[in-house]
Amino acid sequence: MEKVHNEGLSIWGSIKLLLWVYMVQVVLAFVVGILVGIINVMTSSETIGFWILDVSQILIPIYLINHVRHKRGFEFDLLDLTSASLYIIALVLISGYRLVYDNSLALPLSSIEKAKFYVNTFNKILCRPITAILLTCVVAPVFEETLFRGVFLKQLSKRYSKLTALTISSLLFALIHFNLHQSANAVLLGFIFGFIYLKTNSLSLSIFAHFVNNVYGLLMGYGFISIGVMGGSLSFYELSIGIILLVVGFYFLQKTKLDPQEVPAEIAVELEPNQDVKEPLA
Repeated sequence: MEKVHNEGLSIWGSIKLLLWVYMVQVVLAFVVGILVGIINVMTSSETIGFWILDVSQILIPIYLINHVRHKRGFEFDLLDLTSASLYIIALVLISGYRLVYDNSLALPLSSIEKAKFYVNTFNKILCRPITAILLTCVVAPVFEETLFRGVFLKQLSKRYSKLTALTISSLLFALIHFNLHQSANAVLLGFIFGFIYLKTNSLSLSIFAHFVNNVYGLLMGYGFISIGVMGGSLSFYELSIGIILLVVGFYFLQKTKLDPQEVPAEIAVELEPNQDVKEPLA
C-alpha cells in the first residue's frame, strides 16, 4: 500500500482548490461580461469591449497566481531558468508528441463533432491574432503550468508517490478543458509536462514545453502548417519521425541529473539521512 504523508495537498484538497480557482474565474468573467455589455450599449462599438475582455483574461490569471502564492502559501519559482540543452530536449519531445498524437489518437477524435461553444470561442480568438498569440502562447502556459505543475504536482508529490501525483495532476489538467478533444490531448500532455517538471524541477521548462505545444496548435489553426489530422489523413512519415523524436527526447530527459545547487530546500530536507525517502520517478 502506498505510504501517504501528511504534508502537501491531498487529492480532495487539490480538487477543492481547482474548483475554487474555476469558480473565481467564472464569477470574475461574468462581472467583466456585464461591464462589457454596458459599455457596448453606451458606445455602440465593440472595440472597447474587446480590449477590456482581453485585459481581463490577463489580469484574472495574475490575480489567481498571486492569491495561490501569497494567500494559500504555495511557493513556486517562475524564473527558474535551466540549461539551454534542456530547452532543446523539451522542443524535440513536444515536436515528436505533436507528430505522433496528430497522426494517431487525433484522427478518430476528429470524426466526433466538436462542441459549438468550443469552436466559436476558438474562432473568435483566431480573428484577433495578437490576442490569440498572447493568450494561447503566453498566458495559458504560464497560468496552467504554475497551477498544475507548480502547485498540484509539486504538493501532491509531497503527499503521495510521484506516479500518483503525476496521474492526479494530469487528470485535473484534462478536466478543466471541458471537451473530449482537448481533454484527451491534455491528459497525455499533462504526463509529459509533469515528467519534465519532476525530472528537472524547473517550472520554466514545463512552461516552455507548454508554449511549444500551443505554438504548434496556433500555427495549425491559422493553416501555416498541416500535421496528420489537419491534413485529413494519416502520414506514416510524420508518425515515424514523431516516434523517433519522442524516443530521443525521453532518452535524454531521462538521463538528466539535477545539479545539487538546483535542489530546492524542501527536497533537500527529504534527502537527509535517517528519513523515509520516496522513490523518484524512473
